[in-house]
Amino acid sequence: MTAAYAERRARLIEQMQARGGGIAIIPTAPEALRNNDADFPYRHDSYFYYLTGFTEPEAVLVLVANATGGQSILFCREKNMEREIWDGYRYGPDAELLHEFRRNGSQFPAYTSIVATGANACVLHYRAGDAVLQDGDLVLIDAGCELDGYASDITRTYPANGRFSGPQKTLYEIVLAAQAAAIAEIRPGKRFTDGHDAAVKILAQGMLDTGLLNRDKVGTLDDVIANGDFRQFYMHRTGHWLGMDVHDVGEYRDAAPAGGERPWRTLQPGMALTVEPGIYVRPAEGVPEQYWHIGIRIEDDAVVTPGGCDIITAEAPKTVAEIEAVMRG
Repeated sequence: MTAAYAERRARLIEQMQARGGGIAIIPTAPEALRNNDADFPYRHDSYFYYLTGFTEPEAVLVLVANATGGQSILFCREKNMEREIWDGYRYGPDAELLHEFRRNGSQFPAYTSIVATGANACVLHYRAGDAVLQDGDLVLIDAGCELDGYASDITRTYPANGRFSGPQKTLYEIVLAAQAAAIAEIRPGKRFTDGHDAAVKILAQGMLDTGLLNRDKVGTLDDVIANGDFRQFYMHRTGHWLGMDVHDVGEYRDAAPAGGERPWRTLQPGMALTVEPGIYVRPAEGVPEQYWHIGIRIEDDAVVTPGGCDIITAEAPKTVAEIEAVMRG
């Protein structure tokens, strides 16, 4: 539907250009006070809505038409957490992710976006803040939109300067390989935990190979997994159910047989889940300094199919080469 609004704006800009160009300023309807601190039910301006699909008050559309082209600019209210408590969610002018969600047809974000750089990327649920990107930092963006009540959940990690450093690339490709191993385990008949176990094996081996874990202290790969030493750098599970909530309802284990442990649920066609391994390196004694403050997570959404799984977020660039190409663009 958002494409229809863009087409309408383009047609109007073409008409303006045909008449010599200019600027069109189109405000939406104002709110009307009913009494004290209560407004009448709000209804947007029809002309404004016809061109934008935007329903918040205090918004203005500006169309600029000249000989070389045209431009559409939407002015809207600033974010205001106090007013959101009283009046509801505001998109705000600085939320580029929200703009993309809305532009592509999503009605809401599925959860509060995680945007972290530098040491903050090692904080699993770090909220977007005002940290300044530094040359050499990685930027971890975990964000998802909601469409008709269904949530998405995707994470990509980008180099701020456009290129991964050697240590960043090494860890990134370990996480990418772990995700591929987990995805290979998503098919009917496999257990929910099989993908996690496959990812942990790759991650733990990578931690040993890079020296994040000292072989002389932790022993073999089997020891690292059995003792949970990998959790120093990977402390969450590799996925969760996804549906009408970003962490959708549903048990991860089936009922336990009499006197036994609850078995992990078996995957069936139609189930949806995330696949999100990561590595988060905080400074610590014995941890090679070249890896300090590197936080990487790669997350996609999978739907179990009769023959395996469909990665419905597969078009988002993910390899080192693809990510660096995006940054060059």
